[in-house]
Order: sequence, then C-alpha cells, then structure tokens
Amino acid sequence: MVPVILLGGMYTGFFTSTEAAAICVFYTLIVSMFVYRKLKVRDLPEVFMQVAKNTGTVLFVAITAKPAGQLFTLDGFPAMVSKGITGISSNAIVVMLLIFLLLCVIGMFMDATAAIYIFMPILLPTATSVGVDPLFFVVFMVIALAFGLITPPVGVCLYAAINVSGLTMEKITKGLVPWLILLFIALLLFILFPQTITVPVNLLFG
Repeated sequence: MVPVILLGGMYTGFFTSTEAAAICVFYTLIVSMFVYRKLKVRDLPEVFMQVAKNTGTVLFVAITAKPAGQLFTLDGFPAMVSKGITGISSNAIVVMLLIFLLLCVIGMFMDATAAIYIFMPILLPTATSVGVDPLFFVVFMVIALAFGLITPPVGVCLYAAINVSGLTMEKITKGLVPWLILLFIALLLFILFPQTITVPVNLLFG
C-alpha cells in the first residue's frame, strides 16, 4: 500500500511529497508493529539511528550544493554559459541539446533544487529567446536535473540507494545503465518533439 499512498496522494494533490514521506513512514511503522509484529518498541532506537545515518549521508551531499552555487554565482558562470550557448547557434533544437548536456553535467555535481535556483533565471530567457516554449523548458529542466540525481559522482538518489540496499556504487551504477539510456533517449525525443509535453498539459489545464 505504500506506493499507492505515496504516488496516489501526490498525484491527486492530497498532500505534498514531503507530507507523503511522513505519512508513509507512519503507516509502515504501524503495520510493522501491530500487523506483522516484527518490529518491537525496543528496536526503535536502532531503527532511528540507522535512519539518521542514511539521511545524514544524503543531506551531506545535498548541502554541498549551496556553497558550490554561491561560488558559481560570484564567478559569473551561469551568465557566461548562457552567452556561450547563444553564441554557438540560434537554432532551438541545437540550443536545447546544448542546455541538455549542460544540465546533465550540472546534475552530476549539484542538487537539483540549488541548480534550479541558480540556472533557471539564466537558461529560461536563453531558451525562450530562440523560440522555446517556457512551459516546455521548465518541465524539461526538472526532468533533466532528475537525470543527474542518479548519476555519479554526486547523485543524491544514488547514495540513498547505496545506503538502503547495502550494495556498492559499482553494482548500482551498472544496474542503472539501461534506465539511464532510456531516460536519455526520452529527453532527446522531448527536444525533437516538444509537443509531447506541451499538448497534454494544455489539454488538461487549458
């Protein structure tokens, strides 16, 4: 039921992703203790310590994005990138391909939220100046940065998977390769056919 509660609640707008996480934790705690009866009260301190360890690892990776973002901003890196992209081509597809490659690299080293705050104000005007739909670009950027969440060396979700599964970075990365290829192809198709994003949204929300 956890996937049903998690995804169902978020997609219906009943609660946010953060609230969904809290509700699912509470649900699994109740089920583990009173339905399956495999989790005892005396086990909770150890469980909480393990959760703190796993969460701390992921958050440590995420918080490094803030100083990195400040350094990029002070250095003027986002503005230089924007100028460099438009200097190469004014074709919308070429510009989006360049932005896509840039976002893949950014996602490998920076948290998605920080990357959005830093690069959205720079890259959105760059994309719209060559005729890219703003709605398409925002959705595309979020998906492209999510691509970086599961790529080494600083993929936040990658480290979360390592902590939960106990597998090595090499094994998890190897298992991710087919899915990374599929996501890469999907993003390329979005660039070539932006209607795949804009048309369904326009039909739903007018």
